[in-house]
Amino acid sequence: MKNVLIGIDVGTSGTKAAVVDTDGKILGEALVGYPVICLENGWAEQDALLWEQAVYQASGQAVKQAAVLAGVRPGDVAGICVSGLFAGSGVPLDETMKPLRNAIIWMDRRAVLQCCNTRTLVSDEELFSITGNRNDAYFGFNKILWIRDNEPDIWEKIRWLLSSNGYIVYCLTGEISMDHTAAANIGGIYDLDKGRWSYPTMERLGIRESLFPEHLMEPQDIAGYLTEEAAMKMGLVPGIPVCAGCTDCLASMISAGVFEENVQTAVIGTSINWGILHRDFPTDSRLVTMPHAIAPKILKYTYGGISSAGVLCKWFLEQVAPFTRRLGTVVETDLQILEKEAGRIPPGSGGLLVLPYFMGERSPIWDSGARGVFCGLSMKHTRAHMYRAVLEALSYACRQIRETSPVFALSGDTCIVSGGACCSGLWMQILADVTGLRIITTDDSVQAPAGDALIAGVSIGVIPSYEEGRKWARHKEVYEPDWDRFWIYDKYYKEYLRLYDATSGIVHSLADM
Repeated sequence: MKNVLIGIDVGTSGTKAAVVDTDGKILGEALVGYPVICLENGWAEQDALLWEQAVYQASGQAVKQAAVLAGVRPGDVAGICVSGLFAGSGVPLDETMKPLRNAIIWMDRRAVLQCCNTRTLVSDEELFSITGNRNDAYFGFNKILWIRDNEPDIWEKIRWLLSSNGYIVYCLTGEISMDHTAAANIGGIYDLDKGRWSYPTMERLGIRESLFPEHLMEPQDIAGYLTEEAAMKMGLVPGIPVCAGCTDCLASMISAGVFEENVQTAVIGTSINWGILHRDFPTDSRLVTMPHAIAPKILKYTYGGISSAGVLCKWFLEQVAPFTRRLGTVVETDLQILEKEAGRIPPGSGGLLVLPYFMGERSPIWDSGARGVFCGLSMKHTRAHMYRAVLEALSYACRQIRETSPVFALSGDTCIVSGGACCSGLWMQILADVTGLRIITTDDSVQAPAGDALIAGVSIGVIPSYEEGRKWARHKEVYEPDWDRFWIYDKYYKEYLRLYDATSGIVHSLADM
């Protein structure tokens, strides 16, 4: 079997790898997890060496599975592409290309002081006119400056700052690269309109331009070729072309068949990105904008970002409701049990509201000091009420993003959803009922790696164009809104919006303590 492709996604909760044929069929897949390191309240870091190990392990396991199930041989692999989480600060590397510290990832909120300081150097209006994004502790340029201000010994030793996918591409090829989507996610120092670094802004902010590769690549550009050492660790042959890759949510969108303007789409995994593709320069600083992986100098992806989604569900399962039960020979997991229990609870969770800001929040409130709130708890509430209230809160947050900006005006009444949340029929129905939208979910839990594989296939020419990817997109279920439930949720949604304003002062005081 010739011309199979490997897609690798370095995500926040783990690295997924998939071996895919040119028709989009998954021949082998694997997932290797790793932790988020939270040293302080509001901090979030990850060890890039664990990313690298996970890439070798997941790829090797996927290749072995493809060999057993489909007869794939190492020499059949024609191309590789890597996507990755937005790594915030990036991976700080010394002259020998060894990481000097953990990467400060996207969900970290520590750089509040740096945000205030950079605002005195470049006004919010000017920064938005250059980058299409706001000044916030979420963006990588402030996290980079936190390292400069708080770890001067490390700062002086940094030779390169690479994105998560850029670091893995280096590990696989020995070549240094960065793609447009990763550069834009640093914020502050990327000129969105011109599609290049904004060196004048770097100088004003005090960030050395030599820390980044000068030439930015498109995701499908070949960044290098698999080295002998990396090939041995992955069970492959050396010399396979490796693409520059992109930010992971964009790879998921590609696998879902989202290529056109004005298509509303959401990627719901560890976090939520709810957005739309368009061509014009963004007009709303409450949202985030980056180039799309396809035609990054033409198409833009503007979205609202919810920091705690799947990770909040995981926290609830582990900390509030951890148990399993055996029914004969069948073992039900925590999630399966909770889904059944919560599915029997009426809309509104018995008068219970949640603010899902467990790691601060991005769009549209942009509040590093925000924290989670359960409001309305009583003795009648069960863990099922609480879990359903979490899913409802995340759906309210999606509705708030959609209603924040006129960019969604042309998006119609449908949203294509990809990511791990598609496995929850309960969540997807709640999302449809809260937003009033038709929710179309996509099949297959390896969506981002499938998008990566499509990028690799187009890059090396074994797939003629991205249009072929429409055949890869496997839409799974369609959830129509129930309008009786919508009007019930509409009342709760209005209270949800009031709850943040009513509690933010207390929450900020508690966060400071």
